[in-house]
Amino acid sequence: MIKTIPENEWIEVLEKGTKQYTSLIGKVPKFLIKGPVLDYEVLSETTINNNEFTTHRIVVSI
Repeated sequence: MIKTIPENEWIEVLEKGTKQYTSLIGKVPKFLIKGPVLDYEVLSETTINNNEFTTHRIVVSI
């Protein structure tokens, strides 16, 4: 799912733990994200739009 997000949009990836969420990366443009994070299982995704850019807040299971 992460692979389908346009390169110029921003992504924030959170890992769902047993009691809390852990930030894996800060908010960054997708074109800067490389490696295995692109293949993580997505549990949920929220899209936040503002005038400057779109951010996808993604919760993953590792």
